Amino acid sequence: MTDWFKTSLGQWLVDQEKSLCRHLIPDGYYPTALQLGMRNEDYLRDVEIGCRFIADSSFESRDQINSAQADDTESYSVHRVRALPTALPFSDKTHSLIVMPHILDFCTDPHAVLREINQILIPEGCVVITGFNQVSLWSTARIGWKKYANAPWRGHYYRVKRVQDWLALLGFDIVGAKMFGYRPPLQNEKWRSKLTFVEKVGDRWWPGLGAAYMVVGKKREIASSTSGMRLAWRRFIPAIARPAVPATGGLPVTGAEVGKTQLRLVVKNQF
Repeated sequence: MTDWFKTSLGQWLVDQEKSLCRHLIPDGYYPTALQLGMRNEDYLRDVEIGCRFIADSSFESRDQINSAQADDTESYSVHRVRALPTALPFSDKTHSLIVMPHILDFCTDPHAVLREINQILIPEGCVVITGFNQVSLWSTARIGWKKYANAPWRGHYYRVKRVQDWLALLGFDIVGAKMFGYRPPLQNEKWRSKLTFVEKVGDRWWPGLGAAYMVVGKKREIASSTSGMRLAWRRFIPAIARPAVPATGGLPVTGAEVGKTQLRLVVKNQF
């Protein structure tokens, strides 16, 4: 995949995804942001963040990580770690923004990846997922073509609705979504530029058939419902503990006096 993203078509796809990140990610300041994979690309360059982490399993050694950090020219700090997307070395609720470019397309257990992301993302934090669409011209072209047997055509393509359902089950609200890439997967930049009008036509007439998608989910804050239950319980306790008051008014009746009154009524009914 790293070699394919360096080709003309792959670099065009990455540029489109970077541009969408600038428009779909909600405005605001994100103290800590995490990017999974694509260690040579910066998907958060135009996003206001304090610290960026890059987790990638393709780092071969600590020397390679140190050399990559030495070449950084970003205005914010960048920390690189070697890790799998299903076992990230971060504590729970430590990141406010997570970007996953094509992670679900080439992992063996997408549910485990999403659960891991849900653990380290803070409430009201955002996750950005990009991937190849299962129903598209690119997905159809790889069927039966020997030259499409390698990456990225051998990945697990998912429907956008399916990815959105996974996020909804984990308690995310979809705050942004976009499809792009309606042109055939041509490596020739000259021919690809001649078909630019296809992007506008496809975005209007068949918006669900784009080659790639981007989905932005926002984690719901569940603490508000818990506090509401606590307030309701506090209001309910005084109603139980309040002593009984006779209908004629006066001082409250104690438990012993109530028991004596009930005993007199029983004795009176017996005779």
